[in-house]
Amino acid sequence: MQSKGIASKTWRFCLTESDALGWDLDHTLIRYRVRPLCEMIFHCFQRYLTEEAHYSSEIMKIQFDFEFSKKGTVLDRKKGNILLIDLHSKIMKGYHGSKLMSIGDLKKDYGNELKIDFNGNSSGRWWSMSTYFETPTASLFRDLVDLEDSKNPGDVNFYNRDYSAHAEALYNAMWFNYAEWGKGYFFREITTNPDKYLFKQPHVKQWLQDLKNIHKRFLFLLTNSLPEYTDMLMVHSFGKDWTRLFDIVSVHAKKPIFFSQNMHYYEFGLVPHDEKDYPGPTYPVYTVALESLQIKEGSNLFLGGNHGALSSSIASLSGKNPKIVYFGDHLRNDIQVAKTLIRWDTVAIVEEFEDAEMEMNFVVDPKTVEITSPHNGKTNCDHPSSNKYWGSFFVASEQHTTFWGNEVAIHSDLYVPSLERLCMFPGDHVFTHANPASINISDLLKASLKQ
Repeated sequence: MQSKGIASKTWRFCLTESDALGWDLDHTLIRYRVRPLCEMIFHCFQRYLTEEAHYSSEIMKIQFDFEFSKKGTVLDRKKGNILLIDLHSKIMKGYHGSKLMSIGDLKKDYGNELKIDFNGNSSGRWWSMSTYFETPTASLFRDLVDLEDSKNPGDVNFYNRDYSAHAEALYNAMWFNYAEWGKGYFFREITTNPDKYLFKQPHVKQWLQDLKNIHKRFLFLLTNSLPEYTDMLMVHSFGKDWTRLFDIVSVHAKKPIFFSQNMHYYEFGLVPHDEKDYPGPTYPVYTVALESLQIKEGSNLFLGGNHGALSSSIASLSGKNPKIVYFGDHLRNDIQVAKTLIRWDTVAIVEEFEDAEMEMNFVVDPKTVEITSPHNGKTNCDHPSSNKYWGSFFVASEQHTTFWGNEVAIHSDLYVPSLERLCMFPGDHVFTHANPASINISDLLKASLKQ
């Protein structure tokens, strides 16, 4: 898959040629320390299984396997398998629990074509490990499958077992920890020890201020995160004045529904509190549902909403049909939907690219904005693009990208490992390559042929 920069000599991309720029929150504006975050989530899910779902306390003895918990794999809830698929949804590799499956094993479960009916969404039988908030599930699911198999090791109906109950328990663990502020274990841990899990973002903050104040772009934050969590993260990473960075802040937006349904906006304010048992510095106070989105001077904090009202508000300010760019890490709910459904331009934040660049000895020099080699700096990304279990996040075989590597290539106008990469460039910089380090998906395919 060629990048836009190679496919067309006239391809160009400039942020300040847009009217509005929008950002997702988690793993986009907010940069996590991935390994400590995933390990903490793993332990939160363990606690749920033993304390809420009444699993044996033996579950707490399971050790987290960070490398196995790879973004981009797919869990087969029914069969107890964890799979890596290519752009055609063909299985390239699979584990049943911790057992590497042979081609014969895979064909017995999925047929000779080794193709599954997976379209990128987590639904029914398939559970996509799309973000680092989900990936620790893979490690736990693997070991729960092993524990289930150890109960009846000689069972002749091995291939007819159903592991859906374990997958459902893990899905419930996610909801228990993420769905409601002040509940579960996740929010209390990250608010208690934010420096352990979060990076400060001073350079990104200055970049946003320049885009808004110097280049006069309309800036908005659009996230599915809860308002209390959004405030806690942004205060820690960007400072108490973070709301001034944006013309509009939309939280709990329920993407991808935000892009397809006409949900109401609710205006809210953040009120300080001093309740000892309540995590975070503020709690939200809401108004009634709004008939229309009104943009006023100062911070505009909203919950829910829809892209139509947002686009109309931006259009009323710009006096034209606005060109909008959206930055996000979720390749389906942020990038693919925004690109194909409402025709926004998109910038994908793919942290795995940082390590792919290191492996190929490329780096952007922040002084010259040129490519240098070798990479002599350290990476913030803790999750390598390739590992001993799964190989590359981008390349499934010598001929094909992975499912998600293909999504990056076809649905993003620009892809970078982090916003810090873009801070190296002036706001009005014209990009002539889809990746600022000049590495594209086809480069990674070519590199795999040489190995």
